Amino acid sequence: MSKIKTSTQLHIFILILTVLIMLSLNMIQDNANSFSSTWKNYLNQVASRQILLQDIKTNFGYGGAIHNFKNYLIRNQEKYRMHSENQFKDILISIEYYRDVPNLGNHEKKALEDIVMVVSNYQKQLGVIMHMHGEKASINAIDQIVKVDDLPAIMALRTLQIEFEILTAANSGEIQSEVIKTGQHTIILFILVIILALSFGLITNTYIRGKLKS
Repeated sequence: MSKIKTSTQLHIFILILTVLIMLSLNMIQDNANSFSSTWKNYLNQVASRQILLQDIKTNFGYGGAIHNFKNYLIRNQEKYRMHSENQFKDILISIEYYRDVPNLGNHEKKALEDIVMVVSNYQKQLGVIMHMHGEKASINAIDQIVKVDDLPAIMALRTLQIEFEILTAANSGEIQSEVIKTGQHTIILFILVIILALSFGLITNTYIRGKLKS
């Protein structure tokens, strides 16, 4: 009777372990789905912002549209006008993609509009420079006429950068949390599997001993 009772208890214990293992596997699967969702959100909202923001900055900055704009004003070489025009167009294309980023805040939308406004002013002034160069105007005369305020674009880029950094920090925390949860549940599963294996070994050993005695 004692042997039957012990055997029954071991079977119940193994059944419980099996249920716990299934629950652990389910939790790991949930963690994996959650991590996948968090990572997809990171790619859609954070990584896409980073790529587009960098594209805008690169096309604006040194060696970019404004740099070539000034070179065209000073040197009156067609290549600088073409470079500047193409880079301003690339900025506007990046902004169009930026507008499609999920969950874009109103302050980000306003920042993008400010950049578009500055780019539009530069594009108009390129036409003015080309016309004045054609009229053989001096560089000083052109410089006095052609004026574009960069400050709205500078402030807009700062706004976009701050939002990107905030989202990066938030998403990094979520990703780290999901990784920790998955690791903890994996360790629990590993321990349960070891206990289950030992329990099977104990049952097998008990069964063999019982057969030998009989």
